[in-house]
Amino acid sequence: MKGDVDLVVDMDDITVVNSGTGKVTVDGQAVENGKEYVTHAHDWKVVGAKEPTCTAEGYTGDKVCSICNAKVAGTVLEKLAHNYVDGKCTVCGAADPSVAPATGDASQPLVWTLAALLSCAGVVLLVKLNKERRA
Repeated sequence: MKGDVDLVVDMDDITVVNSGTGKVTVDGQAVENGKEYVTHAHDWKVVGAKEPTCTAEGYTGDKVCSICNAKVAGTVLEKLAHNYVDGKCTVCGAADPSVAPATGDASQPLVWTLAALLSCAGVVLLVKLNKERRA
């Protein structure tokens, strides 16, 4: 490429414009004064794309032209929300913080409290009876 040239690179193609009064040649073809020549249409390929999960951000991937290596940077995608079912995330296994962990103890605390009180009363009664026998 030689001559008085303006180079226009956009998402679709690369265009050469003869912006002066001189002779412009691109790939062996003359470009008349004020005329444009499209050198090629970009052939975009997406590189490095990654889907987001509940534990990591994703990335749309960079668009790279397979002809001229022009590159358009991708964007970061936000992490997804956890999908909690029965107290666990179905994707990563994380525990649901809004659910209290199960202790595995299904007993009735009132029953155990009464049993402890009756045991204490029995010990007191035995001590009292033992003292009366000795006296």
